Amino acid sequence: MCGRDRVVKWAGRAGVAGLLIFGVGYGALVWIATVARDRIARQLEDQTGHRVELGRVIPWGLGTFWVQGAAVTAPRTDTPWFVADSIRFERPTLGFGSQVKLTLNHPTMRFHRRPDGCYDPTDALAQSHQRRAPSASPRAAVDGSSVVSFEVGRTPPNPLDDVYLEIRHGVVEWRDPDVQLDVRVEEVEGVAFWLGSSSTVVVQEAQGRLADGQARFAVQVHAPKRDQGWTLEGQLQLRRVNPTPSLIKLLGRVAPVVTVSGEVPAISGPAPQAHSVPKSLDPIESARLFGRLQGELYLETRGRDRRELLDSLRGQGRFRLDPIEWEAVGPLAQLADELGISSKKGRIASLLGCFEVERRAVRSDRLELTLGPLPLEMTGVTQFDGAIDFVVALPGSTRLGRLNPAASEWLKSIRLEPDALPAARIVGRYDQPRIECDPDALKTLGRRLETELIRKLEQRQRDRLARPESDASWDDTRIR
Repeated sequence: MCGRDRVVKWAGRAGVAGLLIFGVGYGALVWIATVARDRIARQLEDQTGHRVELGRVIPWGLGTFWVQGAAVTAPRTDTPWFVADSIRFERPTLGFGSQVKLTLNHPTMRFHRRPDGCYDPTDALAQSHQRRAPSASPRAAVDGSSVVSFEVGRTPPNPLDDVYLEIRHGVVEWRDPDVQLDVRVEEVEGVAFWLGSSSTVVVQEAQGRLADGQARFAVQVHAPKRDQGWTLEGQLQLRRVNPTPSLIKLLGRVAPVVTVSGEVPAISGPAPQAHSVPKSLDPIESARLFGRLQGELYLETRGRDRRELLDSLRGQGRFRLDPIEWEAVGPLAQLADELGISSKKGRIASLLGCFEVERRAVRSDRLELTLGPLPLEMTGVTQFDGAIDFVVALPGSTRLGRLNPAASEWLKSIRLEPDALPAARIVGRYDQPRIECDPDALKTLGRRLETELIRKLEQRQRDRLARPESDASWDDTRIR
């Protein structure tokens, strides 16, 4: 009994000692992790000038801990531009390697253009550069354009350790009132790196959900030389994206026809003219557009300020919007009811093409627009300042008589030749496009359409008068 009592006694003491050691060890880990968290927050605040808040620390082993909640907020604002539910920090121990691994769970990054023209994330990068490079020009510290233009300057004199970033269930928001853009990519999953030795940021691969479709993107930001600023390179792929009004307006910079549907040409006057229909009948406001957008975009640029970045920006892209469908709402739906039109939705067009970005402009040499059975070609340019100049016409091959069968049959049904369809120009600004057309050619086209419509109505009336009483299969609702 005495021996057993001693065993029990020593076991109890060992258990208590173990609990004390575990408590002290865990407390030490919490203290170390808390110190590391506070140090990281102070370093980020010192380098960016933004307020950094990191939540409760949960140790997860030697060199690993979780932070429950994180937020980064720009000065003079209340909404954080970066938030995350939790972040897992992992740092190699025992001196093996210097790469830090961060796992971001449910992060949200907001690129919202402020009234002063700046974005909070790029503002943080610019502030970081100014604090690391005190010899920088005083003008760069106060010039708003340098902050907007990603001016992060030179390679940091004391580069940070390499960082491996894993993103899980993230959200990226981009809002820019100047280009009427409001994009939200959800469920973002991806991998990114920060290579401190070469001052390179690489988003190796990321993908997320955009408007019921898929968006995939990759980005690389690199400072190859100490005095030449940063090089930016990016790729974007869209798959089966439903074009929201914001995306339609953005696509209008490449193909203005998708936003010009609210404009109608004047048909009188000695020179080409254009004017707008009332807003209540604007199809953008009176119809819902549906479709599937697919596309690819590659861009690259280099520079230290906004001017250099825009001057050197170049790239290319391609897209396909097929089909383009619409559904009448509001005044347009009421008009359809008054005219006895039962169907208020349907396929109206498709659009595809390629474009290039260079010399502060987006150039489209050949955009293929199909309106019903009729194929059209668009050629033109959109300047970075918003000015547009496009020509819309039948493809050159169609004027030689090689029109596709469906289009030929449609033109034949209304007794029109391809040459009778006048070319049109889309000019103005991308957000306020106008259609210009030769008034004489438009009058001629109108008279031909009017004559053909009257002929069809007269033919319908003759057929109705000659209709047999017993013919129940007759369809008098269709104009033949």
